[in-house]
Amino acid sequence: MISIYSRKEESAKKFANQYGCTHWTTKMEEAIAHPEVTIVCIALPNNLHEEAVLLCCKHKKAVMTTKPLGRNATEAKRMLDAVEKAGIFNGYLEDLVYTPKFLKSMESVKNGALGRILWAKSRETHPGPHSEWFWDLEQAGGGCILDLGCHCVEITRSFIGKDIKPIEVMCWADTQVKPIDAEDHAIALVNLGEVTSGLAMISALPPGTRSIVTGLTTEFLKKARGTLTAECGCQLPPALADGLEQVVIARITDYTGEVVARVSVTWRLGVQPS
Repeated sequence: MISIYSRKEESAKKFANQYGCTHWTTKMEEAIAHPEVTIVCIALPNNLHEEAVLLCCKHKKAVMTTKPLGRNATEAKRMLDAVEKAGIFNGYLEDLVYTPKFLKSMESVKNGALGRILWAKSRETHPGPHSEWFWDLEQAGGGCILDLGCHCVEITRSFIGKDIKPIEVMCWADTQVKPIDAEDHAIALVNLGEVTSGLAMISALPPGTRSIVTGLTTEFLKKARGTLTAECGCQLPPALADGLEQVVIARITDYTGEVVARVSVTWRLGVQPS
């Protein structure tokens, strides 16, 4: 460890002594621009992430950012564009996908022991952190859906497949315990209608056929509660040709069996080149 930056001199000294680091500063750019620093780990309050990333771009230093990347999607996208334009190594640090229990379960997914993963549930809860900035909506950018939900999102993406794109996200959030402006309880549901239609389509395709989704729409019929089930079936034409389009409809029902939504997916089919 070459250099340590903290907003407070007391914290910088304490951290430097703990890790045997000879250089510390309360000036962010001084730490990042240090001639011996080759990679920067950003472990700062959320509202300082973008400033630190842009300084890394300015001084051409590789950078790793702790979660969440930004306070919102716009801020995160600006940082991504900046590091790519600067041509520096960059990484987003997520820890829960490297825990022993996750790695063991992920091996079962990769080995096919669980088949194709269509549904995943992740829950994250704890009583902290207790830093003052975390409870400030402007500095933090959000509450538990941002700070804890990012773990759940990454775990779910890893299980289901990062190539599967969600078509809609429904989120409930509320402040129930803590005296803060941000949410301290949240639930998010991701609609993966493409997966359901894909299973029906792929199971019906003969060998040597290729397919890609070109369109997707969702029709919401009523508010849904409880367990939701998606069903889809399709019948292909007797002959396939390049450019052929097929519309597949997935029906989503609630626990009573009533249809609450329909997902219409357009697939373009073709013959796999030999």
